[in-house]
Amino acid sequence: MVTVHADTRRSFRSKNHLSQYRKPNSIFLVVLAILSILPFVALGGGGGTLAVTIPLPASFIIKIGGPSIYQAFITGGNGVPFFTESNFTQLVNDDILGSAICSQGCSNALTPGNYNETQKIQVKVPLTVTGPSTAIILPQNTFTTPAFNVSANSFRFDGPRIDDAARKFQAIITCTNLAGTGCHIPIVIWGALCLIRASQFFNITTVGIFLTRFSSGCEVLSNTITGDLNQFNNSSLSTMQGVEASGMSQRIHDNTISYIRGGAGIRVGGGTINNAIHNSASGNTLFHNEYGVQTVSAIDVRIVDNTIYNSTSHGIIVSTALVPSTFGPLVIGHNSIGESGQGLCCGSVPGLESHIDLAGSRCCWYSVSISGNVMLDRQSNQTTKTDIEIASQNYRNLTIVGNSVGKARTSPTILLSVTPFDRTWIIADNPGFNPQPVRGPLTAGGTPFTYTNLDGYKEQIELITIGDMTAFTCRGIANIIQVDAISPILNTLDTCVFTYVAVAPTYDVLPT
Repeated sequence: MVTVHADTRRSFRSKNHLSQYRKPNSIFLVVLAILSILPFVALGGGGGTLAVTIPLPASFIIKIGGPSIYQAFITGGNGVPFFTESNFTQLVNDDILGSAICSQGCSNALTPGNYNETQKIQVKVPLTVTGPSTAIILPQNTFTTPAFNVSANSFRFDGPRIDDAARKFQAIITCTNLAGTGCHIPIVIWGALCLIRASQFFNITTVGIFLTRFSSGCEVLSNTITGDLNQFNNSSLSTMQGVEASGMSQRIHDNTISYIRGGAGIRVGGGTINNAIHNSASGNTLFHNEYGVQTVSAIDVRIVDNTIYNSTSHGIIVSTALVPSTFGPLVIGHNSIGESGQGLCCGSVPGLESHIDLAGSRCCWYSVSISGNVMLDRQSNQTTKTDIEIASQNYRNLTIVGNSVGKARTSPTILLSVTPFDRTWIIADNPGFNPQPVRGPLTAGGTPFTYTNLDGYKEQIELITIGDMTAFTCRGIANIIQVDAISPILNTLDTCVFTYVAVAPTYDVLPT
């Protein structure tokens, strides 16, 4: 244990880091040497009589000492500011994160107040930032880089608010390099193991929280993220995302996200090949966003137990990346979705969008399960086109089972806008859709006439009149030719062939 007496203690200044006191002396140099090698360091109390042990990594309490005065007090210190700055960014970047005692990481506890941030905070060592929601970080319009650019492994942001209102009227440059210009993002994560919890992100203009494809093991929990309500329809603003969850093993749950224009409350996998792996979005409340949840490319992604309503476009949209690849499995389960397709922003037309949309023009999603979702448009003038629309053939092993589908603008509530690609599409046991009404009597076309089940759900064919039929073959098996004869169950793309001489038979289609 080393004791620093009162006559040798001084408050530090950022420009000097820990390399200088106001009045350097030999005792300080000895202290620095010991700080660099000992796991615990004792700093003296008042009059040199009290010794306090401070564990590394160091913990700081950051306070506002007056107009443009920011002070950092080390936990267990003597009440004298350890660092004092007129610039909050300099206090954190240069003084705290640049100091020797934070080489293994630091903890910063913000007290209530407004913290004006003039440059990005570059986090290269483990860092914890805590504080109440009344501790408000205000990025200024003097910079366009992320507020927190985190390359360290182990980052925790717990409680404070980041309000990006000052930058929302800046001209937006396409944000291709997250560390570069045009990226008005509160937090960007490049490292592993992060926790962003119980915090508020207001007036975002690009992305609220960006977990890049290089990051992993992050949890985004119980945050409030919102765009600017008054600028939701402003066409000069860029496309936004509430949370961009690329990378591996990311969990986005129990957040409230709203007013994200042109993008999604949560996007799981943003478009490059398989840049989201083992990620999940669960238990979130998502409203007044262009999309509630979007995924473009991912391996093993779960979108479950979310409440999504009043989306400008789709509640959940799945599409495919520009480069063909193999995506999946994908689970969309037990979400509650209401009043989609409201067309309040970004070119979406009211009434033309579905609650869940399977879109895309490139191959392919495999093992897609949509089950247990509840969907309804309660408006008298409904804006939701339909509950589930399959608008692309780029889905294999597609199961749509056990969803409760309700009223929508048009019917059917599950719409196949394309012909099923193969026999792996199953649509069954969806209250409000299955079973469909009996269709018929229908008249067979020119002999030999082939009926193909293109509906995605199971069907049977019942002969109503037989005319002068000579053969009735379903799924390659010859069937009895008689009035009221019923075929075997036809799965997706199964066929029945009617062969007759001159008088065409008639038949009913019996959905099961």
